[in-house]
Amino acid sequence: MSAFTDAQTRDYYESYSDVYALIWSQQMHTGYFDRPKNLETACADMNHYLAAVAEITAGSSVLNVGCGRGGTDRFLARQFDASVTGIDISQRQLEEASREAKQAGLDKAIRYEYGLMTALPAADASFDYVWVQEALFHCHDKNQAVREFHRVLKPGGRAIIEDTVLLHPAAKAEVMAAFGERVFINSLSTSAEYEEAFLAAGFRLVTKNDLTDHLASTYRAIADYIAANIQELKQKIDQKYWPTLENDGGRERTLKLVEEDKLGCVCLVFEKS
Repeated sequence: MSAFTDAQTRDYYESYSDVYALIWSQQMHTGYFDRPKNLETACADMNHYLAAVAEITAGSSVLNVGCGRGGTDRFLARQFDASVTGIDISQRQLEEASREAKQAGLDKAIRYEYGLMTALPAADASFDYVWVQEALFHCHDKNQAVREFHRVLKPGGRAIIEDTVLLHPAAKAEVMAAFGERVFINSLSTSAEYEEAFLAAGFRLVTKNDLTDHLASTYRAIADYIAANIQELKQKIDQKYWPTLENDGGRERTLKLVEEDKLGCVCLVFEKS
């Protein structure tokens, strides 16, 4: 497998931005399925869940790494009166997020910058929280990214990580072929490898929760939504994306990996010592 670049990751998300927006709306991540619900509601509920687990406090400062279209930023600004900075490598998504924040009347609470997680455009000890939701797995130097999270956090600040992880190292080749290469990931980590990296950087683990069942439910919800709305979706997107909607075997293979306990999802909260 050839190494993917940041530019390839950026181009992937910019190419499919409109498609993903139709399916996920403004929050493209795993949903929280504690009961039957649609994907948009489940994704919003995942934000509530992560904020509760991380114990986000009112009026805090949050750096959202890999902010995408900014749905989580608007949630944090509204729910916690937080001062939010979103960074991403997609200029298109940053522009969309900035526009949405302004339309929501939150442009004074949220600002956006282009940036890499391995070289965060932020001063030392400047944030109460670093929020990284399904973005760290794209990073080509995760250890450096973790050191950057530590650098920009205030003493006692917390890093909230929600990510897709490898559950069994023996299945790595199979997982990377079916999932990693499809979404431009060079190397998928285990939860234990994340913990090791954060501890080495000077963090302590606060909590760890398995979200694999929610990942499986998310993939099922995506498949159900596409099947029920295929004609409407095709009217709204470029014809070149129709094959992805009609016969995306990648989603099926990924769900199979989750059901076979080879691919999972985890929530990790760390505190800067």
